[in-house]
Parts: sequence; C-alpha cells; structure tokens
Amino acid sequence: MRLFFTLFSTMALTLAACGDDDRPSCPVGTTGCPCAPSDTCNAADDICVAGRCQSRTPGVDGGPADAPPIDAPSADAPSRDATPCGDTTSDRMNCGACGHACRFGDCVDSVCQPGFSPGCDDVVASESDVNCSDICARHGGSCAARACRYSITDASALVFGSRGNCDVEFPDTLSTRDCDASLAPSPGFLNFVRCCCE
Repeated sequence: MRLFFTLFSTMALTLAACGDDDRPSCPVGTTGCPCAPSDTCNAADDICVAGRCQSRTPGVDGGPADAPPIDAPSADAPSRDATPCGDTTSDRMNCGACGHACRFGDCVDSVCQPGFSPGCDDVVASESDVNCSDICARHGGSCAARACRYSITDASALVFGSRGNCDVEFPDTLSTRDCDASLAPSPGFLNFVRCCCE
C-alpha cells in the first residue's frame, strides 16, 4: 500500500509539472502555451487569449465556451492598428510607428499633419526679410502654405503684435501668403510669428 501511495504521489507531481505551460518545453505559439497579443498561434483554429494559445472551438483544448467564429476577431485580440505603443493612427507621439512623434500637427490616419510652429520665440523686426520657410527650418520642418486651420481660415502663419498676445494665442492677423513672403511689420514694430510647418 505504501508503494502504491508513493507511486501515485510521484505520478501526480509529474502530471502537475506537465501542466505548467511556462516551462521551456512549452513552445511559444503551441496550443496551451504562452503567446503575446501580437503573435499568431501555430494551429489555424487557435487564438492568443490572456497570454495563452487557445482553441476557438468550444470544448477543444480549453477553448472558451463563447468562442467567436474563426474569421471573427476576438475581443481579447488586438485591433489591426494596435501596437506595443498603442493606436498609431492618432497618437502624436507614435504616429504611424512607435516612437515617430509629430513635430507640429496632429496625427491623422497614421500621418503627421501640418501645424503651427511652437512657442513665441520667433520675432521678426521691421528691417528683416524672415519668412515662414526660414522659421519652419529653424524648427526642423518645412513651410506648408495655407495648410493650418485657425478658426475657419487655412493660414500660413499666425502673426501677433505682442508676446502677450502670442502667449494667449490671440493673433492680430492671419497670413495666407506664400512661404517665402516677408513677415516684417511696419517700421518700429515687432511681429511674433508662428508659421504653418510640416
């Protein structure tokens, strides 16, 4: 009897160890073994659910009772746009790919849109011939003429008569001129300018 109990205990421990899917002998992607949400499982009928490859068929290899049809995405499966850094179709910090940040505008359908140059440090004096091409180049971009929406106008630049107006984004004028047009104010004045860049 003692021999039977010893054999039974040993067999139970062995079976328990076999059920541990995190051991190296459980190949990633195999039914019941680990998987990442972006991975595909080896078996055509399997799907990665809660970090394990499981059958979509109810009652087969631990498949969920309410498994979706094979062609339907699972609620636990990542969306087509999901990546390790999130949805790259609209995230300014990860636009189109992880780590690709939009410098000026928003991210729309994985493409960075034009936007106004940042801050209020671009000052144009009356004797200057600085234009939006120059200002966008200072910020590592290129000018996008009449491509930035401000209210109902597609502007090339926001022109502020004072630093205070620029800080609160209250433009004195909207420029719809070409990128190479001078932004110089009347003699004796300064313009604080934010140009439309991409």
